[in-house]
Amino acid sequence: MPHIALVDAARQGDRQAFEALVRAHQSMALASARAWLGDDAAAADAAQEALLDAWRQLSQLSDSAAFSGWLKRIVQRRCQRQLRQRHPSQRVDEVPLPATHPSAEAHLSAEAERRAALRALDGLPEPQRLCVALHHLGGASLADIAAWLEVPVSTVKKRLFDARRRLAT
Repeated sequence: MPHIALVDAARQGDRQAFEALVRAHQSMALASARAWLGDDAAAADAAQEALLDAWRQLSQLSDSAAFSGWLKRIVQRRCQRQLRQRHPSQRVDEVPLPATHPSAEAHLSAEAERRAALRALDGLPEPQRLCVALHHLGGASLADIAAWLEVPVSTVKKRLFDARRRLAT
């Protein structure tokens, strides 16, 4: 079923059509949330909540062809809400493993590398960070990213090029 037909069917209450839309957009929502929040667990929560919000608010969508951009804005609002509610506390993934754990050293080394990569990603301007997260973390194609961000494919290519150049320095 084509994208617009799925949206139309979901707007009529077809849960299977909405589930197909979720499958098609879930990785983009998750990667976007990760780029905005900088935390995998918080991103998963935000993306899931945004998809639930989309289901609840689907009747408010006036143009079925605008579903991707509409969902992106819902994800962004959900992330902004989480950022406003965040309070300083130690994240679970920042708690070191006990030294007695047989693979603690290997795990800590891999975790340190992952955190360094995420810090580098967090240092990018938001448009570049989103493109990198969607493409490299979410596995999205350039065309899908362009549709999600509502920009031309050439803009996505330029943002990825600029991000790679910036990360290489």
